[in-house]
Amino acid sequence: MAKLDTNYLFPTNKLKNNNYPAYRGLNHIRQYKMAIIRIGELIRERLHQQGNTVVWFAQQLSCSRNNVYKIFHSNSIATQELLRISKILDFDFFSIFTEELNQWKASQHEQ
Repeated sequence: MAKLDTNYLFPTNKLKNNNYPAYRGLNHIRQYKMAIIRIGELIRERLHQQGNTVVWFAQQLSCSRNNVYKIFHSNSIATQELLRISKILDFDFFSIFTEELNQWKASQHEQ
């Protein structure tokens, strides 16, 4: 399974400018003790990065386009659904949460 190049989607210089609202960087973590990961936006980014359409994705998920757009606007998603989407889009979306958890752990050890 492919890993998303987070440098491609969220370059450090653009994180500081908050040009990528789907993921807020370390300053946001320190302020609120957690980052907001807008998983739906990340799923949409991966879909478009692959050059696939919403219609294709809806067919893969066996759902309507309206449901796909609901996924894109979601800030959270059930783990089984995320696993299925990860397989369809050939990307480990769980790795984003793992990275966030590791960064949080590291910040706790610094204190």
